Amino acid sequence: SALDGATVHVPLAALNQVGPDGFDWGVPGFREDLVDALVRSLPKEYRRELTPMNEVVVAVAARLGRPEAWEDGTSIAAALATVVHEVSGVRVPSNAFDAARVPAHLRITFSVDDEGGRSLGHGKELAELQEQ
Repeated sequence: SALDGATVHVPLAALNQVGPDGFDWGVPGFREDLVDALVRSLPKEYRRELTPMNEVVVAVAARLGRPEAWEDGTSIAAALATVVHEVSGVRVPSNAFDAARVPAHLRITFSVDDEGGRSLGHGKELAELQEQ
């Protein structure tokens, strides 16, 4: 369902002060699964070169580390593009990773809550919630 995975509760009063930076990295316990899903989301022209896929994913996930190890605001796609090249020699543009193909439970859900803690709305895209 839309609520599978980790949920970040954002008070309505703070909604427009929250930015998307860092949330694309997901939850540490699911990082290898997220890396796996993102690498497998690549177009076939890149996936074909990343073999054996399981070994590449394990090596990339191990080398990727935590978001804090990267410059502030570095997206997981940009970090993955760097690490995939370091591990495999294959150059992958960061925009080749298709986050829309990542299973819902690996993506953060945002819940906008009123002062009483009741959810006013939720979704995977912070920008869409901010527009509402």
